[in-house]
Amino acid sequence: MINAVYEELNVPSICVDDVKGGYLGTEFMIQNGHRNLLFVTKTDDLQGKYRLKGFIEACEENEIQFSANDVITYTTESFGQVIQEIVARLQKGDVTGIICYNDQIANLLTVELVGRGYKIPDDFSIIGNDDSVLSRIGSVKLTTLSHPKEQMGTDAASWIVRTIETGKAEEDILYEPKLIERDSVKKI
Repeated sequence: MINAVYEELNVPSICVDDVKGGYLGTEFMIQNGHRNLLFVTKTDDLQGKYRLKGFIEACEENEIQFSANDVITYTTESFGQVIQEIVARLQKGDVTGIICYNDQIANLLTVELVGRGYKIPDDFSIIGNDDSVLSRIGSVKLTTLSHPKEQMGTDAASWIVRTIETGKAEEDILYEPKLIERDSVKKI
């Protein structure tokens, strides 16, 4: 399997440690003084659930309190409404840092907030995930987490060839995500 692991299946996998990714993004916000966090995640795939687990672990470790209102979830079907749901939640005025499931959500949210007159990171700090091209375009370059897409493809192809040649399944590959700091997080 590539990019996800189902614990119920005993099959080899090549993926990023998404728990660690959620943890690193949250920890970076906390290290920059953000204690009022909002976590936005997709729930119809395992990456989102694992990233949420990392968020929870980082909050617990740093004694950050959060409620169910501080976690916004969406699915593939509800994707079109999630930005407005986030903006409505931000109207309460208590959030300073937002950790997003991926760069697509972070980018869309940034565009929406800037369009409403907010300044990123002065009004809200935002972190994406996946280090996609979306993290590097637009008026705000997003802090994000690495996702070695090309390396995963290369390693998967090599893994398959070695397995065919030897007749033995190779070990799982788990990539450690790295935080890529850009311009979307403010120290407070």
